[in-house]
Amino acid sequence: MSDYTELKGLKVKYLAADPDPGTAGDVWYNTTTELLKAFVGRAAWSAGSLMNTARGLGGSGGAGTQTAALVMGGLTTSPSATVALTEEYNGSGWSTGEAVPVATKEAGAAGTQTAALLLGGETPAATQVVTTFEYDGTDYASGGDLPAVRRQISGAGIQTAGLAAGGYTGTAGATETFEYNGTAWTDVASLSNAHYRAAAAGTQTSGLMFSGDVSGWSQATEEYDGSSWTAGGNVNVARYFPMGGGGTSQTSALFIGGYTPPATEVASTESYDGTSWTEGPDLGTARSRGQAHGGDATSGLASGGIIGDATAQSLTEEYNVSFKVTTAGAWASGGNLTTGRWGVGNFGTQTAAVAHGGAPATALVEEYDGSSWTEVNNVPAAGRDPAGLGTLTAGLALGGGDDPKYTTATKEYDGTNWTEGGAMNTARGMCGTGGTQTAGLVFAGEGLTAAIAKTEEYNGSSWTANPNDFPSSVATHGGGTQTAAVGVAEAAVTTFEYDGSSWTAGGNTGVALSGANAGGSSQTDILRYGGSTPAPALNTATEGYDGTSWSTRPSMATGRVYIGKGNIGTTSSGLGVGGYISGASNATEEFTGETSAETASSIDFD
Repeated sequence: MSDYTELKGLKVKYLAADPDPGTAGDVWYNTTTELLKAFVGRAAWSAGSLMNTARGLGGSGGAGTQTAALVMGGLTTSPSATVALTEEYNGSGWSTGEAVPVATKEAGAAGTQTAALLLGGETPAATQVVTTFEYDGTDYASGGDLPAVRRQISGAGIQTAGLAAGGYTGTAGATETFEYNGTAWTDVASLSNAHYRAAAAGTQTSGLMFSGDVSGWSQATEEYDGSSWTAGGNVNVARYFPMGGGGTSQTSALFIGGYTPPATEVASTESYDGTSWTEGPDLGTARSRGQAHGGDATSGLASGGIIGDATAQSLTEEYNVSFKVTTAGAWASGGNLTTGRWGVGNFGTQTAAVAHGGAPATALVEEYDGSSWTEVNNVPAAGRDPAGLGTLTAGLALGGGDDPKYTTATKEYDGTNWTEGGAMNTARGMCGTGGTQTAGLVFAGEGLTAAIAKTEEYNGSSWTANPNDFPSSVATHGGGTQTAAVGVAEAAVTTFEYDGSSWTAGGNTGVALSGANAGGSSQTDILRYGGSTPAPALNTATEGYDGTSWSTRPSMATGRVYIGKGNIGTTSSGLGVGGYISGASNATEEFTGETSAETASSIDFD
């Protein structure tokens, strides 16, 4: 009988532990577990961050890839409206892009996040259109019109070599195929069947059209070679209005979600190898009429969608075939504060944090070890709305007081005791902070009688006022360092970046919030969470900043306003403390960013 060496021509490595990092196809014998093991890819869906706006029917099929996706226009359901909203996905979360020039639903889409096409569709006046818009990642421009009005049309290819086929004319399904050269559309070969509410994938010379409505639910797949359509392998589950098809290759595509008879949402996922469709793992949530994006059958994204003809979704799910197991980012309950309060100051990290002061006015201080809070020495003066910065053993408590009598106080903490530091030049509360105990930054906030914009820097003993004020005179939140900070204006979407000397405009947040918190030790790694919208309505929104733009993260479990204020946490490890719900809250939530871990499979010869 042949052994592995004879078959493969290689010896099996004997290792005491699984290799790290691993490579797909690696085979070894683990001498500790006494198992023959390998890195073998597995297909799985995992949760991604929510879209800013729930919707379906936006740019049917979507554009881009799993780590650079685009959704244009679409239909919201609460209330029902056709919208012009654009959102971009960076592999972690969604951020807002420029609005489509004309609100559109049931349009086709193709291309990449920075070179996309949006074609046809229907306007809020229920008018089908021939318009094409080109998106460059920043702005929209008009492209060449389609030869005929279409909605529910399917798109594939790239911005300079696009493919559009099928769709609904207003009275019937269509068979026409159109090719785009970056300027104009040309009517070319016809489909064998009139497909609409279908999915597409591939390129202009190697395309796919599959399932959809062809005088009823269809299993048909058609393949395009740049001149004509021929029959391909049938899908396993006939459906229409799918989430879409992901893939830029005719031999590696995905078919995701949709409706089956009699109009029931399904979670089915199938992959195509150029000959046949294979059923894979289901979506976490069955839905239809959303968007799908992906480079091939090993890496996909499903966003939005509609459930029950009535409820638009903001859900995002990521599909991977990998030996790495992905765990989605999430908030989880932590240990409760011993005393509920809001307007509390914070500093430290997720596993070594300090909560000081708060309302009702208190001097109470608690330390967090990653699981529970313990009361320690009180801060010298009671008060609400202080801010904080630094670490558990080298922190600062700043300002705050008995509103409106905010103070200039700086209190230094060494992990046990509080001592008096240099007073700020301007009394304030609800301010933004950054940096460390010996290189601190404070900016904006509420003053004694009005909001202020002053920026000050701390050298470990005294504060120096910077002549360049924070550009917005309102309470604020932020994070970063003394020379590279981020500040977000209260009740606004505006963000500003500090370089140690002056403030300049940064990327806008997705939602305007009051009483939120933001923290992070780097200008390119800030987490923002909690607060309320102007309604006022408590908000669970969470966003991350990468130094250029904000994008969504998994939401908090419970919306809270006046959540713990201070420079604490990062986009991979955050902490939400206290706040106001219907009264002072003692709740703590811990945020953990998305992680992935290599997982080896045991080879069983039985």
